[in-house]
Amino acid sequence: MSTTVRRTIRLATIGRIAATATACGNSRGAGRERQHHDRPGGGGTTSTSTTSPATTATSQSTTTNTTSPATSEVESRTVDGHEIAGLPNGFPFPDDAKVSLVMAGATVHLTAPGVAELSSFYRRELPAAGFTVDFDTGGNSPDLTFSNDTWQGIVSMNSTAGAVINWGVRQATDDSTSEGPAGQTEQDPLTWKDLGLTNADFFMRFPAGTKLSNVTDAAGGTNVTFDAPDPATVLEFYRELATGSVHFTRDSDNVINGAGTLVWHTDDNNMVLTLDGEKVTLTSSPR
Repeated sequence: MSTTVRRTIRLATIGRIAATATACGNSRGAGRERQHHDRPGGGGTTSTSTTSPATTATSQSTTTNTTSPATSEVESRTVDGHEIAGLPNGFPFPDDAKVSLVMAGATVHLTAPGVAELSSFYRRELPAAGFTVDFDTGGNSPDLTFSNDTWQGIVSMNSTAGAVINWGVRQATDDSTSEGPAGQTEQDPLTWKDLGLTNADFFMRFPAGTKLSNVTDAAGGTNVTFDAPDPATVLEFYRELATGSVHFTRDSDNVINGAGTLVWHTDDNNMVLTLDGEKVTLTSSPR
């Protein structure tokens, strides 16, 4: 995999887009976070004004691009009566978009049009607006990751809830980092696809250097045992993942002295990490 592809896809760190973007929103002033619920509005009619965000930074990753985008790369726009600040310049919205949530200037929830129409729209209009669709999970309710030279983000579809759009300043990759098999760097977390899994949650990630055994990979759930890395490293990785990603909600953490469970979930799956001495297992099951 080329350095260019690694720079744009960055699926392994997509959960940190929200953290970067939240820093953008917070730097524009405390208390800017707003939650808007459906109210009468004029469809998807939009008005645009250009603004410049403050410098952004996040302590979660040393690879985050902490440089402010140029004025020409960011805008504020009104969609369905909701002001959306800090948008990537030219980011497309359907004319009949209905907005139910705007949060921290970096997350938008659309409830209309329907998911099939939204999927078709963003597959067509993201490239037309100058964004690369880096990954498409396929189907009528896909997750689409996108990027350009300045931004990265994800449009996540749900068959019943519409689409959630997250974006942030693109994370840079240190070109000097050594590569492993299939272009993976030593620091990169692994995806389920890297490990040959087919039924794990789409947003699930695994620590760099992961080696698995006793793998059960079925539609009814996934169960794996970690042979590597060591239990402490696995636990630290999933504690950060369960709390540092917009896609995960941590339910409980009962790990004491290397034994116990860490539990979290996405909209689609429940995850349980179980530690028992030197044995670490991860179970994922549909909600």
